[in-house]
Amino acid sequence: MKKAIYIISLIVPLIFCFSCKKTKSLSELRREERESIENFIRDNNIEVLHTLPADTVFASNQYFLDETGLYIQVVDKGVGDSAKKGDIIVVDYYEISMSGDTVYPEETFDAPTFKYDADYTVEAFNTTAKYIKHNGEANLIVPSSLGFESAKMSFTAYRYHVKYKIKG
Repeated sequence: MKKAIYIISLIVPLIFCFSCKKTKSLSELRREERESIENFIRDNNIEVLHTLPADTVFASNQYFLDETGLYIQVVDKGVGDSAKKGDIIVVDYYEISMSGDTVYPEETFDAPTFKYDADYTVEAFNTTAKYIKHNGEANLIVPSSLGFESAKMSFTAYRYHVKYKIKG
């Protein structure tokens, strides 16, 4: 009987050791996300600007790093006035993984609508409204902390191509 207990006491810990699934720590997930952004920037020869170009004209490889951590490249500044607090904004967008796969093209669902600086759910979309106007377009590199809830939960950065319609 003692021999059986001894064998079981050796086998049970081994079973637990080999059956435990290795999960990543929070710091590992954040590090991997930062690396995915850094790799994309390096692999695409992106020049990161720390001041917004005065004329808001970007070269094809330039992105402005906003104080929130959002990378933004204004493609078309748009027309009219900038959004004011409470203005309704409709965002048409493509969500693109850091590896280049289109995750969600704008045609697959209703475009999100939010009140500027009031009830937004995607901080990156709200922040972008500071830099573009009605019918403005931009490319974004969005860390998970500024994205949709699903990105926040998975620590996954995405790229977006956005177009804004400001309804006032």
